[in-house]
Amino acid sequence: MKIFYNPSFIVTTKSREAIKGREQGKIDLSYGKSILEENELIKDIVPNHIAEKLMADSNAGVEDCSGFGMFPGFTDPHTHIMYSGNRTEEFYQRIRGESYLDILKKGNGILKTVRDTRGKTSQQILEDSMGRIREEIRHGVTSIEIKSGYGLDTDTELSMIEAMSMLKAKDAVDVVSTFLGMHSIPAGSDEKTYTDFVLQSMLPKIRDKVDFVDCFCDQGAFSAESTDKLFEACEKTGLKLRVHADEISNIGCLDLAQKHRIVSADHLLKTDEDGIANLRDNGVIATILPITAFSLNEKYADARKFIDGNVPVAIGTDCSPLSPIPNMLFAMHLAVRSCGMTCEEALNAATINSSAAVGMLNETGTIEIGKRANFSLFDVAEPCELPYRWSDEILNSVYRNGVKIYGAGQM
Repeated sequence: MKIFYNPSFIVTTKSREAIKGREQGKIDLSYGKSILEENELIKDIVPNHIAEKLMADSNAGVEDCSGFGMFPGFTDPHTHIMYSGNRTEEFYQRIRGESYLDILKKGNGILKTVRDTRGKTSQQILEDSMGRIREEIRHGVTSIEIKSGYGLDTDTELSMIEAMSMLKAKDAVDVVSTFLGMHSIPAGSDEKTYTDFVLQSMLPKIRDKVDFVDCFCDQGAFSAESTDKLFEACEKTGLKLRVHADEISNIGCLDLAQKHRIVSADHLLKTDEDGIANLRDNGVIATILPITAFSLNEKYADARKFIDGNVPVAIGTDCSPLSPIPNMLFAMHLAVRSCGMTCEEALNAATINSSAAVGMLNETGTIEIGKRANFSLFDVAEPCELPYRWSDEILNSVYRNGVKIYGAGQM
């Protein structure tokens, strides 16, 4: 047994399902308590005097958490963090006023990363991505969703998925793997031909290797009709679904929630009232990605309308070659500053609801008995300092399954 002794407070909000509406704005704090960890799980949360007696009477290991606030480990529910190469030129193209679609039409954007990633081995892809993954951990993340989608051919997509498996085997961070073969239409193909290729050739080879299937359903990517075909095929094999929607244009993709069990719909910059109703009525989590809006200099998602519409909201980084910023604290900062969220709503969005968005809320996302001992210690006097002091090196240490994976400036 290990005792995490005397944090200044513990965020102990409990949940086994995504929270929404007014509940998303509530957090529970415990004071004068310590955490007992055993076999990677939270065994108990006890008053400090009981922890002190256990420390005196047993051989338990002790982590002194005095002076630090304890938060659930963050879950980043949407990333494209595994890739090779970079898109530096595109950064300057966007500054000069070129749009996302204009850049894509020139064969750059996603297609540039496809060219950089194809031909790389799984080991090379992992090595090229590890610096970004370490940055996720260094900002309090213990669970991370990772998408494929920079192959657009079977061999590279499988290499990316194998790189995710290799990261899982390192056992440093929880990995949720997502197949995003329908990320973009490859050069020289068309939507129908490529969609049929994914359904007939890719899906049979990846269906037992991933946790989710995603589709970029938007203008310049895939139509609602093509996405519907993909989702029908996935549901026949039991694959869980998520969707990119309403980022560039609202083309009706959220109507698919009436037909398919979509766990999370992501981006949602252009979502209207009908889309909000589809999310609410079909139990879909709205995952907003404010760093992407920051990078594209686009209008931010209005989280307030989703929360007021009784839709649970999660936050992710969308770390990608377009926006290589693997920092959940910055995502929370932008969510509060530019998306209409309160501190408490953003904190729940980065923990409870983001864990629900990747299907892990029974194991992670809160600090409660029976869940895994995934948490971070921050040098703050109150929770609402996190979005305010996001760049102030306030993180002291990160624990996953009760084991320190980051601390004192070292990984």
